[in-house]
Amino acid sequence: MKTKTDKNTTLAATGGNGTPTTTATGSAADICPPIRATGIESGAETYIKKGEVARRLQKTVRTVENLMRRGIIPYYKIGRSVDFKWSDIESQLALTCRVCRK
Repeated sequence: MKTKTDKNTTLAATGGNGTPTTTATGSAADICPPIRATGIESGAETYIKKGEVARRLQKTVRTVENLMRRGIIPYYKIGRSVDFKWSDIESQLALTCRVCRK
């Protein structure tokens, strides 16, 4: 049977919750598994909001909403949140819009 002092030293060596902690001779790499890359770090495109689309197109947010309603720019809607992928917008504008000379 362990005494109170034995339990306290055991808890101190394990961080108080039963999981082992690092010591001067050990390292976190010995205990923790390596961290895998997430989608953002591996080059996956992130979603942007209406304000960012408006800034990149040099238009107002209201104009972006009109372009969405008319089906000119693609968007993703989950609940009340509206997100965009810039590559989708660029490809759609390249297909549906034309460049006029001045």
